[in-house]
Amino acid sequence: NVTGVQTCALPIFIYRQQQQCKVATENSHNEQIVVVVFLKDGCMNKKTSLAASEIDDSEEISTQIIPIRTETVLSQYPLHRLSKGGEPLALCIVKTNERGRVKTNWEVSANPKYGEPGILAYKVDTLVINRIIDQLRPNIPELVRIGTLNEIGDQLGRKRTRNTTPIAEALSQNAGALITAKIEYAGNDGRSRTLELRSTRYGVIFVGEMLPNGQKADAVYIALNPAFREVLRHAKTRPLDYDFLRDLPPASQRLYELISYQIFAALNRGNPRARYLYSDFCKFAPLTRYQDREDVRKQLHKIHAPHLKAGYIKQAELELMIDENGDTDWIIWYTPGPKAKREFKEFNSKKDRQTGSGRLSLPPPRPTLPVPAERAATPRR
Repeated sequence: NVTGVQTCALPIFIYRQQQQCKVATENSHNEQIVVVVFLKDGCMNKKTSLAASEIDDSEEISTQIIPIRTETVLSQYPLHRLSKGGEPLALCIVKTNERGRVKTNWEVSANPKYGEPGILAYKVDTLVINRIIDQLRPNIPELVRIGTLNEIGDQLGRKRTRNTTPIAEALSQNAGALITAKIEYAGNDGRSRTLELRSTRYGVIFVGEMLPNGQKADAVYIALNPAFREVLRHAKTRPLDYDFLRDLPPASQRLYELISYQIFAALNRGNPRARYLYSDFCKFAPLTRYQDREDVRKQLHKIHAPHLKAGYIKQAELELMIDENGDTDWIIWYTPGPKAKREFKEFNSKKDRQTGSGRLSLPPPRPTLPVPAERAATPRR
């Protein structure tokens, strides 16, 4: 038997074959080195697979799916530090076309005063701000009320304390991250669009600070950069399960955001597995990239565990390959689980989104800007 999805210690034969290269690298006409592992009978089992779920496809997952829809342009690119390493975070991605012309450029520079956007800043962005923006679609205003620092903490599941400084710092880190970007994308109207940005995504206004209308802010507001607001209004969106997203650890949450494209595409095409490169995951998460198989296995085991437990993926397997630079890389093959199949079915149903079916339950919306009052403001609680 010949397979390339196991990672146990076995003899390796390297050969070249154009047809297999097309499978290993989509949209590429270059011949590459592909590593194929020859296995003995009986080697393919749960012990030699990277991970395998105990959940059967026939099992029903009855947890309600509440969708959150996020834009599909900037959210694909890394912005936050999800690892605990002490080295400076370097985020720079450049893609060129066949003529060498820069098609995509993405670079993030942290504000030295506030520091690099970290895990808490990531949670604030993806679980609080994105949630509110999704509720405001399609009419997203320039100024968006986020809530008080305590209310933000409540949405993140943090225990209330008098010290709300970490949340304020996380907001400042997000607002201070300078993005230099050039990204071509297809809009939700079918038109080709280009984002060119050399700015932050939004500014932040804290309680008591001055709003554009001259009044003092009664909560935290963000002022959207015009270019970022255009992306939010015109980019295609993709749905994710909000409760599942919220409960995942940071690296596992980021994996969910990234592989959902491939999982849905595989289900849509009737493919039994979805393919994602380990190097791409490390680049777009971002996380440390390892070369040794055992280091890769240990890293991914922890990240995959919540997805296997929830039934989003049924199995994850590694296939060794050599990239165009001669470096070791790994193809991760994901077998969608019952949860992924249910998400695909629900998110592709004919429910009219305008009816509010499945929408997130939020408090009644307040005016984007406070209405001027003639009487004195009441003390804040």
